[in-house]
Amino acid sequence: MKRSAIKSILTHTFMIYGILTLLLNIFTLLFGDSSYGYSTMFSLSGQGIGTATSFQFLGAIAIINILNHVLMSDSLIIKMNRTLRMGVLFTSVFAVMIAFTAMFGWFPLDDIKAWAMFIICSCVCITISTIVSSWSKKQEDMNLEEALRRAKEENT
Repeated sequence: MKRSAIKSILTHTFMIYGILTLLLNIFTLLFGDSSYGYSTMFSLSGQGIGTATSFQFLGAIAIINILNHVLMSDSLIIKMNRTLRMGVLFTSVFAVMIAFTAMFGWFPLDDIKAWAMFIICSCVCITISTIVSSWSKKQEDMNLEEALRRAKEENT
């Protein structure tokens, strides 16, 4: 893996981790006391997120960012179209989250309400992520096209 790819993965991992940590702390302040004992995420009640939970989320985010790099890199998977890559990525993200939920008891596996909320939150996050990713890609393409146009003008 190239140094720039590693830097990109680490940058995205810690950026997302920072945002997630902020959101988890807000959720802990709002729901921590009432969720104590229900979920390992709220093992400290309303006092904050435990170290173990924090590292679990960091691990999940790192795995997801590595999957994102592998699936979205044209140099690694050449023949798969973008829509299929996105489908595989989102399926992989759900699989990672389900595995971490099962391994670390983030919420009871037999609780339909918890799974419904998980799926709703995941779909909202995926939708926002897709919109931001598409917008970012379009901006990048426009910048590259503009730079190419300027380079052509300078050469003529």
